[in-house]
Amino acid sequence: MKYFIIPLLFFFFSSQQKTSLNGSYKLEYKNPTYFQNGIIFFEDSVYSMDLSRNLKLKGTINYGKNLTYLEGGNVFSNIVLSFSTKDIEKDTINFQVHDKKGGVMNYLDVSINSGKLIKIK
Repeated sequence: MKYFIIPLLFFFFSSQQKTSLNGSYKLEYKNPTYFQNGIIFFEDSVYSMDLSRNLKLKGTINYGKNLTYLEGGNVFSNIVLSFSTKDIEKDTINFQVHDKKGGVMNYLDVSINSGKLIKIK
């Protein structure tokens, strides 16, 4: 019995891979009226955003089971970018922008903008 359980446990723990974002992506909003396009740099659980007005923003990445959230730092503390965790391996990631202070019960229900993250090679 122990010869069956030990390989099963080894297979279970080795098959779980932690996906993380690394590298640089071009940030393109669908409606860039209030938000600026720019370049975003990912390193495991932190990111930095370089916008066209020489403005640099830093924030954290929260990896969930189905959704990944980019939470802003000082300037955009109420803005959250969310996208599917399955899309991390792709070159183009579609994302939604949410406002934490939007006045709704669950701020993830209402999207105020959307766009794409395009991998820079």
